[in-house]
Amino acid sequence: MATTSTAMYRVNQRLGASLTLRNYNAQVGENYAMVKALNKLFG
Repeated sequence: MATTSTAMYRVNQRLGASLTLRNYNAQVGENYAMVKALNKLFG
């Protein structure tokens, strides 16, 4: 559990913990990019 928590902390530090764009469609794209990056890291 501690390893997972540390990994997620590092991911949030690298990718940003919050959405930065204001437009809804842009936020969807931003989320999609984060998920793709996570999938590349972990899978």
